[in-house]
Amino acid sequence: MRVRCLLFVPLVVSLVACSTGPGATVTEVEPSSGTSAVVSSAPTPTPTPTPTPVLTPSPAPAPEPAPHVWVFGDEWDYTGADGAQGSGCSPGSATLTDGVWFGLAHSWSTASISLDLACWYSGTTAEAVAAARGDEVNNDYYLVNDVATPRSVPVGGDVPAK
Repeated sequence: MRVRCLLFVPLVVSLVACSTGPGATVTEVEPSSGTSAVVSSAPTPTPTPTPTPVLTPSPAPAPEPAPHVWVFGDEWDYTGADGAQGSGCSPGSATLTDGVWFGLAHSWSTASISLDLACWYSGTTAEAVAAARGDEVNNDYYLVNDVATPRSVPVGGDVPAK
């Protein structure tokens, strides 16, 4: 009895030693010499994923200078013959002469702007014009656009269309 226990224990130990972990299969093979051998095959290991490199964002490019935006300024100190600020309400011809004109842009491209001229009055002149038309001034300026005639104004080649 004692011999069987000794033989049994090494056999169990050898089987455990051959096992490589969960999912392993053990097959008993009988070679031609008549002795038995134990062969263990482990499952095919899954490839380890390659870590994705951490991307560091490049610094933001420096902001481009803002395009020139003309806001009412010193140019509006000039008052036209009709009392409107700038060069007046109407150029007196089909084309606009050099000057400071107020109007509403209907369309634009890199070549031209379609502009509907209007009159811009401010201060006491705005009060007087509004009163003469039976209206009132709410914001210290008064706009008049009696004639909706678009005029094509050429644009310089270095001005971007926005």
